[in-house]
Amino acid sequence: MTLTQPANVGSQFSFGTELRTDITVRKGWSLGISGNFYDQRVNGDAQGRSFDEHTFAYDGKLNSIMALTPTTKFQIDANYNGPTITSQGENKPSFTANLGIRQDFLNKKLNVALQVRDVFGTGKRESTTESPGLYSYEYFSQNAPVFTLSAGYTFNNFKKKREASRSDDSGEEF
Repeated sequence: MTLTQPANVGSQFSFGTELRTDITVRKGWSLGISGNFYDQRVNGDAQGRSFDEHTFAYDGKLNSIMALTPTTKFQIDANYNGPTITSQGENKPSFTANLGIRQDFLNKKLNVALQVRDVFGTGKRESTTESPGLYSYEYFSQNAPVFTLSAGYTFNNFKKKREASRSDDSGEEF
């Protein structure tokens, strides 16, 4: 049996940047692209063992939404997380991609959506932990792809109706 517990054994410092852009490819099609790039450092002392680890970490995301018709939208998103370090080991890189299609009905009050998560079956978490007398390897994956079908109905959109313009045209509202 192995007992694990959290402990403050050191410090972690990350310094970097996040880059993001939103692009309208054409009317009805937008792309969101983002990435983080950073220097990651961990240092401290765990069970009498000093550690000082350093890596360059990164991750990226892509989100594409396309209107196929005025009431049908198609979405693709992909996420990549590069390798990272911990005080006692590392987390391996991971990638996942998802698809979805949404159809609106009844003047956009009713919608039905089909999602396919982890399309390629690559969504996994993998890590190693090492310390004196312990080596742990963890691997998690799910049966993929995962399909979900959902429906939603909007009873009230709670939007206030704009009052008629005031005669002084000051543009202020109370």
